[in-house]
Amino acid sequence: MKKHVSLTALLAIFLCTHLTSCNTNSTHESKTFDLDNAKKVFVSMEEINPKIEPYLFDEFDDTDSYHNGLKSFEKNGLYGFVDQNDNVIIAPQFKHVQEFYNENRAIVSSNGNKYGVIDRMGSYLIMPQFDDITSLTTKSDLYRVQKDEEVGIIDSTGTFVVSYGKYDDIDYNGYYGYVRVKKDNKWGFIDIKGIEKVNPQYDEIELPLDSDGFAAVKKNNNWGLIDLDGKIIVPIEHKQASCSTKNHPGQIFPFEGKFDREIVWFDIYRDGTVIAKTIPKEWLKK
Repeated sequence: MKKHVSLTALLAIFLCTHLTSCNTNSTHESKTFDLDNAKKVFVSMEEINPKIEPYLFDEFDDTDSYHNGLKSFEKNGLYGFVDQNDNVIIAPQFKHVQEFYNENRAIVSSNGNKYGVIDRMGSYLIMPQFDDITSLTTKSDLYRVQKDEEVGIIDSTGTFVVSYGKYDDIDYNGYYGYVRVKKDNKWGFIDIKGIEKVNPQYDEIELPLDSDGFAAVKKNNNWGLIDLDGKIIVPIEHKQASCSTKNHPGQIFPFEGKFDREIVWFDIYRDGTVIAKTIPKEWLKK
């Protein structure tokens, strides 16, 4: 009995650490995934209780407080920026600042209410006019902006790529090239050029943290996998799904997280290979 309880707890840990965001990429041909004829392989204890790998947000490495050669400092309640020799590059004049994650641009607010974007000399690229502004990714010059209750996407010149009102909500993260969007309580996604790739139709979508793989989607309490064009790769009829990351294949969990069936989950590889991860019969709950 103790063994069953322990294994179930370990599987819960596995689900929490593995059900991470996933990816789509139109440059890869869609494969047909045959779960019924998958090769069976015993699951290892290392897979059930994996080491958590620190890769999810490695682009925001804060071991050094300087970002692209500058860091913020505070004086009399206002913020500016200094270089690595502590020379003042931008005098303290802002109520709120973010660091120069995007190389030559930082988000700032002069009054604490409206936000804009400055360059490395402190000149405004985008005047403070938004209630909220967030860089979609450190690798692009696009920003999610909000004014009153409306959201949109602009580039570094302030030009709208996605206009106000097109979507009810836009995710804060560009997920390596794609952005989740919401309309009428359904999710789809666009690329960082603002082109709609999958129209809002799913209850949930999990998108990439790497540059290759599939998207996990939820509809009517069931999960499956789709490709970048919205083609269903694994039918939306499973209890949970996760997508491939840098270090793991995509995965399908056809049943509840209990050790009462031989097959616990399926590993889905990009080349079309499917592996059914199984447990020994003596582990099964009676």
